[in-house]
Amino acid sequence: MHDTLKNGKKMFLKINDTGETVFRTKKISCIIGKKGLTSDKKEGDNRTPEGILRPLAVFYRAGRTVRPIVAGLPVYPLYPRDGWCDDIKDTHYNHYVRLPYRARTEKLYREDGVYDLLLIGDYNYPDAKRGKGSAIFIHLQRPDKAGTEGCLAFEYKRLKRILRHLKPGDYFEISGNAADRLKMRLSDRFRIKKFFQPRRFIRKF
Repeated sequence: MHDTLKNGKKMFLKINDTGETVFRTKKISCIIGKKGLTSDKKEGDNRTPEGILRPLAVFYRAGRTVRPIVAGLPVYPLYPRDGWCDDIKDTHYNHYVRLPYRARTEKLYREDGVYDLLLIGDYNYPDAKRGKGSAIFIHLQRPDKAGTEGCLAFEYKRLKRILRHLKPGDYFEISGNAADRLKMRLSDRFRIKKFFQPRRFIRKF
């Protein structure tokens, strides 16, 4: 995640910690971390980090949802061996890994459906600082709309719509100012695919 980018605005979301969100003039539900926002993210603190979050790739659960329509982002089907390392002592902390893996890892192929549609962002990635948080994704809400462990969560139809309107270089700005807002803006200069190619990572293990 990066602190500043100078870009023209193309898309706009606004959110506060009550989940009051506006996307393309319509109010939608967005869930943040159980303990709100933070400017000093730490692993396991259940807070959503502030700053700029750039989307890198999309995963989807074939058989439960159709392949999403996304422009300019790589899209991958989920497989049972897909994982994300959240062990601060491991060299692949906050990176995609293939299961089984030697260290503590979060499964991306989940039974609860939360990751049936999953947007990977660049928070603390690719040059991860240990203990500064991992697996900060944008995913689906739970039925009870419970707070997340630090991710952003949307309803299925809303997340599909957000993905459909994403363009190369779009990013989210998560801010804990008086409005506790979240914005999505456009940067034409940023190329997504060079950062996130998980199938390349598989061959390392």
